[in-house]
Amino acid sequence: MFATAFSNRFLILRLVQRELALKYAGSILGAVWSVLTPLLMLLIYTLFFSVVIKAKWGGAGFESESFALLLFTGLLVHMFFSEVMVGAPNLIVNNANYVKDGISNRSPRHRSNTDSIRRPFGKCFLLIIFVTVSKGLPSATAFFAIPILAPLFVVALGTSWVLSALGVYFRDISQISGLIASVLLFASPVFYPVSALPEKYQIFLYLNPLTFIIEQLRVVILTDGLPNFTVLSLYWVAALLFCGGSFYCVKRLKSGFADVL
Repeated sequence: MFATAFSNRFLILRLVQRELALKYAGSILGAVWSVLTPLLMLLIYTLFFSVVIKAKWGGAGFESESFALLLFTGLLVHMFFSEVMVGAPNLIVNNANYVKDGISNRSPRHRSNTDSIRRPFGKCFLLIIFVTVSKGLPSATAFFAIPILAPLFVVALGTSWVLSALGVYFRDISQISGLIASVLLFASPVFYPVSALPEKYQIFLYLNPLTFIIEQLRVVILTDGLPNFTVLSLYWVAALLFCGGSFYCVKRLKSGFADVL
């Protein structure tokens, strides 16, 4: 799996560059939209939840600014993962020429779907800027955001592999993944803390791969605390196993790609 990525590193880079160029082709603001979109969503959600319905966090009301930081952290994580989920099912279908040219074994296109590591870490950098403007410079614990976000990228890559492979055989996957991405927004602690749920239901929330990442980012960036290294290590192991299993799944399914496409 890692050898495949390394041997195709230049092709992956070119695919990422092409994807970005196509995404913002003809746009006046170009890549600025990748910053404006989360900021506009943050403004809308903050006004609605903290002003309109008077949202409270953990039983204690937060000022709009503090609530915005909590909300922004969860939104950025969800936006990255949902973008991968929504785009993955049509990844191979829309790039059938790679299958016909016989280079699908190298799976370079799957990695370009995650925009390399630009999106998750770029959004985290945007969060740190927002925290700096609101509260001042974050502490050194903010650097732990990198090892916290890295396994999420691994999970997103594995998810992209599975969904893109299944999307070749079952075209309804694209509709299902879009629905699941929407459900994840409310099944993740974006608008509420885990403690807001009854204790017997909290275990189900932790089955969501976004829950731990969102909570730990809030700890290291907003409260200047240290991450839970034990759970983070287990998350890394689970992410690598899932990604390896996804890679194996694609290798088993790819033999029928050319016939179906």
